[in-house]
Amino acid sequence: MDQSLNYIIPLYAVLFTGLWLYITASVIRLRLKYSIGIGHKNNEKLERKIRAHGNFSETAPFGLLVLLICALQTPPHLLLHLWGMTLFVGRLLHFIGLSKTSGKSRPRVVGMLLTILAILGASITGLIYSFL
Repeated sequence: MDQSLNYIIPLYAVLFTGLWLYITASVIRLRLKYSIGIGHKNNEKLERKIRAHGNFSETAPFGLLVLLICALQTPPHLLLHLWGMTLFVGRLLHFIGLSKTSGKSRPRVVGMLLTILAILGASITGLIYSFL
């Protein structure tokens, strides 16, 4: 078995879990602060955090799955780290950008572009190495 499955994929799983826990805690803090149990009751700050949490939860697992499938094709470890770190930084920047404003922001745009790049790059890398 290739070592990438033993330490590279778990490394990114732990990083994403940590970020997910942080984002989840940020939603919980605002819910407690404003005594809002469900929904956002027109609280824009809470609405942005909820959406940031939802967006992370929608894209990060898919990105990790693509990274895992890529790793199964045993590409060079450097490529797995490139796509894994690109995905992580992309998700982090997107969270930061969306947390600050519901409008357009540089971190949000760059974060989404990095996310798309990482998922596309890992997909293509996995496809190429499946034929080698």
